[in-house]
Amino acid sequence: MSLALEVDSTLPSTLVCGRAAIHPLRGRSRNGRIVQSATLQVGEQKFLVRRAKPRLDANLKAGEHPLCGWEAEAVIRSDMAAEQVRVSIRTGDGRDAGSLEPSQIDIVERPALEQVQLPDSCHIVICMAAFNPQIKAFERQIISIQEQTYPHWHCIIQDDGSAPELLDAMRAVCVADDRFSFFSGEPNRGFYHNFERCLYRVPATVPYVALADQDDAWMPEKLQRLLDGLGQSTLVYSDMNIVDDRGQVLSETYWTKRRNNYRDMETVFLANTVTGAAALFRRELLDLALPFPIRIGDAFHDHWLALCAFTAGGVAYVQQPLYCYYQHAENVIGHCEEANPTRRKAAAPSTSKFPHRKMAPHGIMARIMRRLQGLEYGYQHEHRRLQLMARTLLLRQSQLPAHCRVVVDRLADDGWRCALFLLRSHLRVRHRGDTTGNAELRLFTWLVGHWLLVAFAWLVLTPYSHVHNYIRRI
Repeated sequence: MSLALEVDSTLPSTLVCGRAAIHPLRGRSRNGRIVQSATLQVGEQKFLVRRAKPRLDANLKAGEHPLCGWEAEAVIRSDMAAEQVRVSIRTGDGRDAGSLEPSQIDIVERPALEQVQLPDSCHIVICMAAFNPQIKAFERQIISIQEQTYPHWHCIIQDDGSAPELLDAMRAVCVADDRFSFFSGEPNRGFYHNFERCLYRVPATVPYVALADQDDAWMPEKLQRLLDGLGQSTLVYSDMNIVDDRGQVLSETYWTKRRNNYRDMETVFLANTVTGAAALFRRELLDLALPFPIRIGDAFHDHWLALCAFTAGGVAYVQQPLYCYYQHAENVIGHCEEANPTRRKAAAPSTSKFPHRKMAPHGIMARIMRRLQGLEYGYQHEHRRLQLMARTLLLRQSQLPAHCRVVVDRLADDGWRCALFLLRSHLRVRHRGDTTGNAELRLFTWLVGHWLLVAFAWLVLTPYSHVHNYIRRI
């Protein structure tokens, strides 16, 4: 039987579960109508398909319903590892409506990646993600790692598909030092999943893990000071010098425009302040953090690791610059960017999808749709990113600390409890003097905007579609 639902993105042939993982799916009805009652079946497990989700790309002229979208979340658990499962959609009466592609998916606990063999004397593995670096900057970083006063380390460099000539140059920089292991694999996964791939190569016998960027420069005492500052916490990070591309110090602290909000999980959840390149953490944190949640919007590896650390022992801070953060045009994130990722503008709806003359680019309906489209983009790419991280934490951490559970529970929600929590968060942030760049207000706006879009689709777009179809028929 042909599948009645379309999926926006193809399913991978292999899913990595770790302790547990959530794989979100979304799409639309193939016939452009509201999805009828259905369930997503992964092996023997069934998950609700949430129907009547707004689709701003619905073609009303062709008779498509503006609420022809659907969403579902498949939970993949560790007890499904080493299995090959069938993924399908079943209708409300239990009939098979067809299989998604690929229909058979392998479930594995961890990806098949080579782990580095290290001597017993190695206590810290440094994970560096690399992609097309400036060779002089890369060499500067390698030398700064080699000059660490703490001697018991090994560095894993994971390349993400750099140009062949740069690959050869990077290998040449560190080939003479057996404390470096260099890997190149499937390209263009992005820094988020490239760090994830690098972390999977860390052996379970190593006590500590540190992260490194490809173009900074560490102080000689960086590893030792981080170890000393870790204490009983799970993760520790430090301050940094901000320098220009000529090495001139612009600031002796990162915190020139924001407060360093590292003691409160609620604030860090809303607007992260933990910098990955400044961090060192206990190896067992990876058992909780891997695999990373599916990347939605502007997800960052250090944000996810910080949230996991809050639930598994806490975060500490060394108030001393321990490396030089170089500012140049190729920074993924520069110094003192907005607390929240830049809101992208969604493309305006094509006027061909709205045939009425009032739906012209400057018509009132088009203006409303563009505004709702911008709010929906923020909801889908930012609000749902935090929601997915919160739900993943709830799955993997059965014993969340009390001060963390309230935050995680509320942000995992999608209703009025989350909206009320975000408003209360804004009041608490203002009272404490924390700096989040009003991220909580933006999240509240995107959530309410999503509700308004659903209401607009039911109350305005649906009658409009019915009237237009009636006029076409007569």
